[in-house]
Amino acid sequence: MRRLQRSLLFAFVLLCCASSASAQGWGRDWFERLSGPGPFKGFGLQFPVGCRWNTTGPQKFYWYFQTPEGMSQPRGDRAAAGGIGDEASTRLLCIDSQYSSTTNGNDDSENIGLFAVRTVEGRVGFPLEKRSYPWWLAAFEPSIAAGAIRFQGGGFSEWRFTISPEIAVKPLKFIPTRQGRVSRANKRGDWRGVLEFAYGAVLISPNINNEDLRVPQLEPFEHGWLQRATFIRVNATELVGLR
Repeated sequence: MRRLQRSLLFAFVLLCCASSASAQGWGRDWFERLSGPGPFKGFGLQFPVGCRWNTTGPQKFYWYFQTPEGMSQPRGDRAAAGGIGDEASTRLLCIDSQYSSTTNGNDDSENIGLFAVRTVEGRVGFPLEKRSYPWWLAAFEPSIAAGAIRFQGGGFSEWRFTISPEIAVKPLKFIPTRQGRVSRANKRGDWRGVLEFAYGAVLISPNINNEDLRVPQLEPFEHGWLQRATFIRVNATELVGLR
């Protein structure tokens, strides 16, 4: 229950800190809009690294390439040893790496020039899958990422550090396992995790401003927090058992 309370507090603080910007995108990542040279559109990729599980077996952390085999139904001697294939096992945290490359395209580029924004981050997610929680909490996953962001335009390149909290909603997991004909909840083959919506923010340090981006003709702005949202995100990692 304490972990649930911390997760809800985390989501509340995230929503309060986000600034007035918007974003949308298709894929496994996010697309941003700054109050200046945006909106930015492009592509994003996110790759699973591994997860830590609350399992009775000796191995607690599984790399992404170990999970398909580990998630298979335990048989024989393996059944007594425990592992992530047991029904009682759940994920405590998962680590992903992510990369995105976006530009302002034709939206503002004719007026202020072409900008490219690239980010590289490592993200730690906290699936709410503990069996003592209500079943519907598995539809939410708070996470936090850290990395670097690069703003690049004509004759300049600016690097900044990022801290990025986020909460992902998996709407199909509001379908009960029995109704969705899912034999093993939150295990390989659970198709309900394939679709996600995400809302979050990016803390850029140090802040980015007009002078940094060489756009003095715009209204003065200085950003620390940026809002970002993903209206549609496809996540096949749970479906095939890589996460």
